[in-house]
Amino acid sequence: MWKTYNAAGFLEYSFAETVAAMFPYYVIRTTGGILFFAGALVMAYNVYRTITMTKEEEANIQTVPETQAAA
Repeated sequence: MWKTYNAAGFLEYSFAETVAAMFPYYVIRTTGGILFFAGALVMAYNVYRTITMTKEEEANIQTVPETQAAA
């Protein structure tokens, strides 16, 4: 769309029309960026909580018993 030329060789659409046509894609891109950033925040919180875990919390972690390998 943004590289369409008319008979005189000029661009068919103005810059404003091109930006308006791209708006839905910018919304999708922004939503993806927000989700990516939220995931980074959750990861940072998880790392922080893991580093600051107390000995009492470590003792309360339940482990899954190992199963015997099939013979």
